[in-house]
Amino acid sequence: MKRFFGFFLTFLAITFLAVNYFFSIYIVSDNSLLPALDKGSRVLVLNQNRKIERGDLVVFINRYDGNKHYIQRVVGMPGDVIEFRRDKLIVSSSNQNSSLLYSLDRDYPQSRSLVSDDSYYLLGDNLSVSKDSRLWGLIKREDITGVAIWQVVKEPTVSIGTL
Repeated sequence: MKRFFGFFLTFLAITFLAVNYFFSIYIVSDNSLLPALDKGSRVLVLNQNRKIERGDLVVFINRYDGNKHYIQRVVGMPGDVIEFRRDKLIVSSSNQNSSLLYSLDRDYPQSRSLVSDDSYYLLGDNLSVSKDSRLWGLIKREDITGVAIWQVVKEPTVSIGTL
């Protein structure tokens, strides 16, 4: 019995460490990703260095805002050209010979920039309230702590009252 108990405790400790090393739960702190995720949504984040792809939701340390953690969507990859034309954002992909067009909530000064090899351009889905690369610029790969891989289902709200 002692042997089983020792094995069980070792198994629990290894499982706990592995889960905390490889995964984390991130709680969305604002509505910048509506309608995909709203404030209070929980997502399972893979903490290991995984290949980042366009469209991924990534959790990152924002060095421009007191090292807070944020979650945003990857729209600009290394080598892409980011161009603002009034209320449009154009992302020209260097390796796919294609462009993506985003309609923005307001006009921005016309500009054109290249996403450097170690950086990403991140946007929220809810552009009218999102703080993202339009404000902060590019986010370095080293500041990305993980990729959201699954949304944890919220508990249904149940209220109990008197009739």
